[in-house]
Amino acid sequence: MRYQLVVLAKEGAFDIMMRNIRYAYEPFDRNGEETFFPAEDWITDREALKRNGRLTKVGGRKFRVKTIDRKNEIFAGARRLFQD
Repeated sequence: MRYQLVVLAKEGAFDIMMRNIRYAYEPFDRNGEETFFPAEDWITDREALKRNGRLTKVGGRKFRVKTIDRKNEIFAGARRLFQD
């Protein structure tokens, strides 16, 4: 997974945003270059949820949940860093 983190630090506070999330689902293309797919292709409601609202196996559980878990991990680390 690749992403950009944008952090705006102010006196006593900060804002953090994760954007341009991409997955390396197939690590290399025919030329040996890394191939990345935009997260929006996998984690949208259309791709990640079944009609009954439950998560699909790949888009939902594999990508959407793990992406959110990773984001929460990163943001919690940033919160600890800026609070100390």
